[in-house]
Amino acid sequence: MKLRYYPTVSHHEGAIYSVDFHPGGEKLITCGQRGRKGDGTVMVWSLKNLYGGFQRIVLAEIMHQKILNCVRWSKIDNGQYFACGGDDAEVFVYHYEGRIKSGGTLGASPYLCTENERYKCVHRLIGHSMDVLHLEWSHDGRFLASSSVDGTVIIWDATNLPTKLVVLDEKRGGHTESVKGISFDPVGKFFLSQSADKTLKVWTADDWKCVTTVKKPFEGSGTSTMFLRQDWSPDGSYIVAPGATNNGGPTSQIIGRNGWTVERDLVGHRKTVTCVRACPKLLKYTDHKGKLRTVSCFAVGSSDKGLSVWSIPSVSRPIVVLSNLFKHSIMDLAWSGTQLAACSMDGTVRLVDFKAKELGHMFSNAEMGKEFQRMYKTVPRQYVLTDVTNGNGCNGSAKISDQRDTHGIIDSPDMVIAQRAEKRVAEPEPMAILPKEPEKQVPPAQPVNQPTTQQNLKTKSGKKKVKPVFIGSFTENEPDPTKVATPAKASAPVTILADEGSPILKTSTVKKRKIDDDDDKERPVKRVKKHEKELVDSSKVSSMVSAMLQLAAKPKLPHISDSETKKLRPVPSSSTQEVKQNSHKFQIPLVKAQLSFKVHQMDSFCQVSTVNVNNNYNLFQESENKQIAARVVGVDSDSKHLWTLYIPGSVSIIEASNRFTIVSTSDGILHIISTTTGRTLREWLLDGAVVAMRLNKNFALVVTAVGTVWLWDLTKPALLLCQSMSNILSGDVTMSHVRLTNNGMPIVEFTNGKSFTFSSEFRVWTLLADNNSSVLKAAFPVVPPSLDGVLSELCVKSIDRTRIAKVSSDVCLQATETEFERALQAAESLQSVNEYCNLAERYVHHLVANGKTEKSREFLCEVRSSSLLGKRSQSMLKTLISILERNPEFDTVRRSFSNGGITKAFDLIWS
Repeated sequence: MKLRYYPTVSHHEGAIYSVDFHPGGEKLITCGQRGRKGDGTVMVWSLKNLYGGFQRIVLAEIMHQKILNCVRWSKIDNGQYFACGGDDAEVFVYHYEGRIKSGGTLGASPYLCTENERYKCVHRLIGHSMDVLHLEWSHDGRFLASSSVDGTVIIWDATNLPTKLVVLDEKRGGHTESVKGISFDPVGKFFLSQSADKTLKVWTADDWKCVTTVKKPFEGSGTSTMFLRQDWSPDGSYIVAPGATNNGGPTSQIIGRNGWTVERDLVGHRKTVTCVRACPKLLKYTDHKGKLRTVSCFAVGSSDKGLSVWSIPSVSRPIVVLSNLFKHSIMDLAWSGTQLAACSMDGTVRLVDFKAKELGHMFSNAEMGKEFQRMYKTVPRQYVLTDVTNGNGCNGSAKISDQRDTHGIIDSPDMVIAQRAEKRVAEPEPMAILPKEPEKQVPPAQPVNQPTTQQNLKTKSGKKKVKPVFIGSFTENEPDPTKVATPAKASAPVTILADEGSPILKTSTVKKRKIDDDDDKERPVKRVKKHEKELVDSSKVSSMVSAMLQLAAKPKLPHISDSETKKLRPVPSSSTQEVKQNSHKFQIPLVKAQLSFKVHQMDSFCQVSTVNVNNNYNLFQESENKQIAARVVGVDSDSKHLWTLYIPGSVSIIEASNRFTIVSTSDGILHIISTTTGRTLREWLLDGAVVAMRLNKNFALVVTAVGTVWLWDLTKPALLLCQSMSNILSGDVTMSHVRLTNNGMPIVEFTNGKSFTFSSEFRVWTLLADNNSSVLKAAFPVVPPSLDGVLSELCVKSIDRTRIAKVSSDVCLQATETEFERALQAAESLQSVNEYCNLAERYVHHLVANGKTEKSREFLCEVRSSSLLGKRSQSMLKTLISILERNPEFDTVRRSFSNGGITKAFDLIWS
């Protein structure tokens, strides 16, 4: 076994969340965070240059605006495509376009090859509403699957992108929380998904129905890990899933294909297992009894920074255990033959090379096909093709990884002694390390001839036309894109075994030995610092709140003249008015002895995963005089106490995110705490006890028992909203649910089916939905359930179709038109651009079908000047104008917009 570590393989000190080998074995791809900022990157590395000791090792670097969580090469076409997804809720599919001689883009890696690869984004797959956590290509190349924090899995047609085949959501029996891992059956019959709801679901790959749900092994597990990446054995007989527990300890669960049994597991890691990856093909080896055995090899990565490799069905003990391999959790694993790659949140990658005597001899494609024929009476498509020696087997990567490399750890004592003897002969000083002699370079491919001077051409009309010159030069596409590389001349290779600040590497197959003084030492990896934005100035907010409370305590009454006094009723006394203001509109939550809240929107800078509250904590435990207070404790995923805070009174409700924790006591005092450190930031007295709270990014929403809605931006600071809901509440109507969108829009839902948000522009409550409206029951549904957005979630109640049948067609069409206009107004109030554009197209279709020319003209004027759409208004206007072409009655309206001339009367609307 040989362990390799290259400090140059990094994301500019950013976290690496995913890694994958190219099917040809000559390239490695990584994705994650670029630097310490919020943008992401995808980097393609040349393994040939890396192992050869060359300085130029980056074949391509593609930058993204947001962090990427997963990247995977396509399998059946020898890696012509790769797909990646991340925090922007989209899946990007790139295609290899050839090589180009270029110095790279501004800010690119200094290790970029002179002749680098060019990738083009050919598809942007839109369908998820939240971050994409994982994606996988099917083994036969038919499907591409992606999972998200929104709890859905989308199956895409890989042969006809961007076609969406099916969405595996809660309505189809799917997951209720974030889906953190997915994988395809090598046989092509099943599909797996694993979620934070502590379940693993097995789906059929033809009709996409859930056939079984595995719950028992994951019941006692935590949900703090960012990913749960499971995998199948190469023959499809077993599934090894992370995130399981056994007697309270973290394990990897082995699930048998026959009956989905859960009798065995892999134990040994001290923290939750995050990822599992199987060696791509079966292995055969001769055991100590001389018997030839066929096994599957699995690599297991954990949050305890360790890696273990197992052989199944022999699970008595692992083949090798690498403890403290990284300085942070392992995020992803990848195999190429018998070579294993692991990446970590600390921004580094480790490569492990195994020998045939350690794992076994790998099956060829023909042998794998025979094994599938024996087990399932069929051969999957990936093994029907001819056996490619450069495929995902041992031949493709062996030629590259077998090169002499000084960056690895070798477990053979003879090889170590031989290498040290060579160093003493070749080097005058014991600590000096000479770079490896570069191999003879293959002559670079000749670039395609390009004109060196620009050409002046003349058209038939006599005009001059200048033909520009392409500055770079493309070369012919060849199987090996990195023929030319420049060896590092001045920099010596950095070989690391251990240093004083990092833990010592332990392996189960290597005996401990003393490290000589002439061993190379590793430069310590810089820890990622935790950045926090400056919080609010307490004095300013305190003065603002005190002034506001004074105004509320002394309400201004209208001035009454002497002549009008006799005609009016007497003004109620201050005590009567105070009782009226403080009357409770909602039921106050009961105070519980213990409270616990899982921190949402977690990131790498916040170690706190849960906030616990004990309302009966005695401060004077050693005294007979009891003093009870609320004890608030922030704990990590291992239940370790990170901070403790004592609050007088009893805590009734709590909400926590990665930045802020809000605690409300029964006496109406709101405590704002830093989730990372437990530091008290603010203590505010509200107009009543808190009945509901929400946190989203830097926005905090609070609803008190007297019916007041408070909304703050905790980072500016600013009070965005303080409004009573007394005019909405009438009779038995009460609040049923409260939401807070990403852009700080409060949404309050009531038991009568109505939903409202507050318009800061018009200073009134805006109606978003009325699910019990008689007009809604008489109309056709205008907001489709498949439309991703808040508005579609508010309109989830089904409509009584029998009621529509009893309504005349004229009433039904007019009611549908009214509901379209109400839905458009709601989408604009919520600032939901995607929902507004979808409804606008459907609304214009309805107007065109019913000949409403003047309404269409007025609506198009509104779209053209819409502040919600911004730059997108012009493209949206063109789309709506193209719909008008279907009816000749709208030719006048269409020409007026195409020519830019619009009636001035309509231009004045909303101006």
